[in-house]
Amino acid sequence: MPGAQPGSGRQGAPANAALAAALKESGCSYASLAHRVNELGRRQGHESNYDKASVTRWLQGGQPRGNTPELIAAVLSHRLGRPLAPAELGFIADRQRPVVARALAYREDVAETLHTLAELGSTDISRRSLLGAVPFVAGALVTPQREWLLWLVENQDTPRLTSAAAGGRVEQVHAAISMFDEMDNRFGGGQVRASIVLYLSTEVVPMLQQRGAPPHERRQLFTAAAKLAAMAGWSSYDNAEYGLAQRYMTQALRLCAEGGDRVLGGQILAGLSHLSTNLGQPEAGVELARVGVATAKHAGSPLGLMRLHAMAARGHAALDQPREASKSLRAADAQLEASRGAQQESPWVRFLDHHYSGGRGGPVFPRPGG
Repeated sequence: MPGAQPGSGRQGAPANAALAAALKESGCSYASLAHRVNELGRRQGHESNYDKASVTRWLQGGQPRGNTPELIAAVLSHRLGRPLAPAELGFIADRQRPVVARALAYREDVAETLHTLAELGSTDISRRSLLGAVPFVAGALVTPQREWLLWLVENQDTPRLTSAAAGGRVEQVHAAISMFDEMDNRFGGGQVRASIVLYLSTEVVPMLQQRGAPPHERRQLFTAAAKLAAMAGWSSYDNAEYGLAQRYMTQALRLCAEGGDRVLGGQILAGLSHLSTNLGQPEAGVELARVGVATAKHAGSPLGLMRLHAMAARGHAALDQPREASKSLRAADAQLEASRGAQQESPWVRFLDHHYSGGRGGPVFPRPGG
């Protein structure tokens, strides 16, 4: 048939109708999609030179190589403001992709979250696929923010957790967290990452899947599991596995809602803010920091708020908004001054002090005389 392209249906209809529909809805041109896929791939350490002809081949039913389907899904997810899995774009999904997609979601049913974490951890440890190469998906952050804010509104009167009982399971998990923190400080997150993931997925998640624990202990276990999942995220970040870091932190936020710890929730949001700004999404970085401030402002943790305001400042600076950045820096300084010292704060923020801006917090602007 004259004018028909290989792989096309009748009247030139694309073989991959799902990709064609997503492209049309997003308003993304062939050239723009190819450019953004190349750019995102380079940020994640993968060189490619796709062009308009490449997109045409994908629309004709061609299967992109390697993790390119994940990159295409990430680009279109960001354009559309909702998460998309490669399978939803007409690409053949291998058996590992479902957990990669599920780990971006903030599930209402916490049992699904636990199942996802167990499967993600198992896949991660065995490395049955190139899991570390999954991309960061900025558009997938919208739903977790919304669901977290709804939880925050609906649980304003949740009582604060007390200390773990001596000798119990919660204390044991806290001891493991302290050990992992020490190893991270001495050897770096990349060296301890596998141990954190293994302990979380094979020891702590099964604890939470068991029934019969008193409600108070269960909340404490969920909070400890959230901390471990966040640590898995940070250590993945240290390994330059940014998409994996996002997935662990997203699941950490859901576990934190079950535990009800607002200080830790704020710190998980600060981590996601840091990740977003560093990966070229400062608008998302500012939004996540603002949600974190709303989370932690009445939690009695000036150091936690200090970090969140610093994250907002970094986002504003990346957006070339010096006035807003300076305002956020002043708010961070005020919270640092308000703190009565690390020992009076939640254990989740005791690592934060006036040296923090030179470490993971990162500088925003050079200060006078600094």
